Amino acid sequence: MNTPEPAEVNWLTAEEQCAWRSFLALSRGMQTAIDRQLSRDSALSGSEYEVLVPLSESGTGVIRSRDLMHALGWERSRLSHLLSRMARRGLLERLPCDSDARASTCGSPRRAAAPSRPPPPATSKWCARRSSTT
Repeated sequence: MNTPEPAEVNWLTAEEQCAWRSFLALSRGMQTAIDRQLSRDSALSGSEYEVLVPLSESGTGVIRSRDLMHALGWERSRLSHLLSRMARRGLLERLPCDSDARASTCGSPRRAAAPSRPPPPATSKWCARRSSTT
């Protein structure tokens, strides 16, 4: 059995490395600032907000956990832990699935009245201001 030769690695130049590290720092800094503002304005984490958006857009206020997992691109355990924490905080309910006993759904605790929408982050106000000036 022949083992393929390892490909030559083309490392970044010093200038490329500096640009890459600057991009990573900017990305992390922006995400941190957005999460901080969201938490301050709505007492939600960025992950909680990510869960509430598709839930509010479902029309019924209920979504299957598996569908939510795929929509978010998360691992099952990450979603399960977050849904449990959110249920304890009263942000949603975890429910058995009516059509499949093996599945579970989650829904807005106020879904009987009308599906709730998560509060818009302050960044939406910022985006609205910027788009109206162009």
